[in-house]
This record gives sequence, C-alpha cells and structure tokens, in this order.
Amino acid sequence: MTTPDALQLLIAARQCEMAELEQLERTSQWVDVIAQVIHALQRERGLSNLYLGSGGRRGQTELQRQRQVSDRAIQHLYTHVEALRGQRLRALQGARLYSQAARALQGLGALAALRRRIDQRQWDSAHSTSAYTQLVAVLLDWVFEAADTAADPDITRWLVALFNLMQGKEYLGQERAMGTAMLAAQRLDAALQRRLLHLMDAQQCCFDLVETHAADDLHRCGAWPLNALDSAEHERLRRILCTSTPGQTAPNELGPVWFDVCSRRIDQLRNVEQALCEALQRLCRDKRAQAEAALRQLEALPPSGLDNDPDEDLSCLTSQPPDADWPCTDTVARYPYRSLPGLLHEQQQRLQRLSTELDAVRASLQDRKVIERAKGLLMAHRRLSEEQAHRTLRQLAMNQGKRMVDVAQSILATAAALPDVLDGALLQCTPAPRSHHR
Repeated sequence: MTTPDALQLLIAARQCEMAELEQLERTSQWVDVIAQVIHALQRERGLSNLYLGSGGRRGQTELQRQRQVSDRAIQHLYTHVEALRGQRLRALQGARLYSQAARALQGLGALAALRRRIDQRQWDSAHSTSAYTQLVAVLLDWVFEAADTAADPDITRWLVALFNLMQGKEYLGQERAMGTAMLAAQRLDAALQRRLLHLMDAQQCCFDLVETHAADDLHRCGAWPLNALDSAEHERLRRILCTSTPGQTAPNELGPVWFDVCSRRIDQLRNVEQALCEALQRLCRDKRAQAEAALRQLEALPPSGLDNDPDEDLSCLTSQPPDADWPCTDTVARYPYRSLPGLLHEQQQRLQRLSTELDAVRASLQDRKVIERAKGLLMAHRRLSEEQAHRTLRQLAMNQGKRMVDVAQSILATAAALPDVLDGALLQCTPAPRSHHR
C-alpha cells in the first residue's frame, strides 16, 4: 500500500498559513484606509451640524473643505476595494467581507444626496447626524468582520483592540456632533443631554477593552494611556452641556469652542489609531517572516521526511496509558529534534494552542454580537432608542448581579422559545417608549 507523504502535507499546511498571513497583512492595510475615511466623515458630520444648527451662518467654508478631504479618503478606499476583488479569500471570510464592502459602497454612494439635503437645509441636525452615523456604523462593521474572520490570535487581538478604539472614537465623534448641534442652536435639550451621558459611558467601555487587549503594546509605541488625552477644557464643557437646566439658552460662542476641543481629542485618538495600524502591519510582516523561515526548514528536509523507526512512529499511539485522555500532551520531548513524528506533534500542539488563544480573543467579539442582538430585540419589542435599550440591559444586569452579556443571552433565549412571555417580561423591566411629539 502506498502511504501519502506526511512531510509534504506539513509543507502544505505551512503554505496555507503563509497565504493566511499575507491576507492578514493586506487586511491590516485596508483597515487603516477605512479608518481614514471614518475620521474624515466624523469631522464632516460635526461641521454639518455646526452649519445646520446655526441656520447656515457658521461653518460653511470649513464644511466644503472637509468634504474635499473626505472625497480623497473615499477615493483611496475605492482603490483598495478594487484590489480586494482580485484577492483569493477563504469562502466564508470572502462572503462576509465582500458583503460588508458592498454595504459600505452603497452607503458612500448616497453621500452626495445627503450633502445636497444639508446644503439646502432640508434636513435638521438630528437627521444629518443619524445619516452620517449609520454610514460610519457600516464602515465599522467592515472592520469588525475583518477582526472576526482573522485566524491568528495575536493579529486578532490587535484587530479587536483597533476596532474598539475606532468604536470609542466614533462615540466621541457623536458626542462632538450632538454637542455642536445643541450649542449652535443655543438650546439645551434634556433627551440629548441623556444621550451625551450614554456616549461618554460607551466610550469608556470601549477604551477599557482596548486596554485589555493591547495596553502593553500601546505603551511600547508611546500611544497610551488614553486617559492622558483628556483635557480640562473638554471636561468643563461636558459639565456645562450635561448639568445645565434643560431649555436653558447656551452661550452663543460655545459651539465652535466645543467643536475645536472635541476635534483635538479626536485627532489625538486618530494618532493612536495610526500607531495601532502601523504596529499591526509590523506584526503581520514579522509573523510572515517567521512562517517563511519555518517553511524553508521543512522544505530542506529529505523528501522521505527522514528515515523514521516504525517503532518511533508508533509511539504517538502508545505513549499514554490506555485510560488517558487523547491527545497526549507530554510526548514531544521524547522525539528526536528533526524526526517526522516530532514535527507532526509540534504542528498539532501549535495549532491547538493557536486555536485556544483565538477562541479567547474572539469571545469579546461574540459578546458584542449578543448584546447588539438583544438591544435590537428590545428596540423592536418596546420601541426604545438604542440608548434606552442599552440602559435597560445594564440595569437588568445590575439588578440580577450578572454580566450584561449573560442577561442579553437570556433575553435572546426567551425570545426564541417563548415570544409571548418575552413581551410581558420586557414590559415589566423596560421604560416607556420615547414620545415622537415635538
């Protein structure tokens, strides 16, 4: 009987790993391009609110200039999308990334119509903010898919940190836009004040996750801690916006000041984003170089994979007592350094370790998916805003002494099994829906 060459299969496995790392390196490059587009659109959103909130009296020149910056960043993204189409991706990875790219391109295609409505002042600040925010959310989902489909745990950890940094920066961008709209209109609104407090809380949650996944690495590249980016002026203006009596007239000159102060912090966060992207690309290059070296070592072995003693080959099946759990975990030291059984066992152990690490890193991504689905369910069943749904989940978690993701999983499970019971349960624990009357 002809036995397939195990060494050639090991080489094929390393070649697959090489292809994966090359794809991850390209992914890290276009994630940085997406981040550039998001940064430009965030500033455009804030300037649009300054223009709309002031009745067209402020910000028009700056807005037109910023649109040119956004268009250049978008054109750069389009170039990368064309290159992405020619890349060979894993079936599931390709389907998800291409689908998300299509959604992003559809949103960017609607940008011209959005700008016309702003120029003609057919939309108010609330409509403008909502449209830009939905567009940014689609772009962030694209980054999320990149993190969720990466197969290397170290690179996934960096992508998760980068995604949470971008998400926290987006919450700050929304804070800038809403505060600018309020101050430009010179009217403090209670609902918007509550929304600002929610955005501040959400920012901190994101930055805590960044610290969990990449604090040491950011320290090494001089981009941490994020708290060092806080400014006394920003906190002072936050207090004015969030603690002043609703309906009170805001000082006329605060709108541009708030916009500039928030912009400085957002620009600093963009610098951290860039540091993360550059470090991620270096990590991809280093890992690819290591994989290339390992591949060359395998390719240098004799075609037969060395002359192995059949008894030694059998040791991988007999090194543990009959009642021991499989796979065995302590036999690698018994193999000669360059023997084929040793190489096979080393590869098995390495892939198992990588899989375990990858599962741990992806857990935070899965938690986010569960929480977002539960919030969507609350919003649909009780006609809540996203902020109210988030507060409801958080309050339930505090009342029950559980993690928010555990409460979210319970809600989803109840909805699947007993939808009628869910409606009654949600009625007991959620606030009344917000009024749509002005």
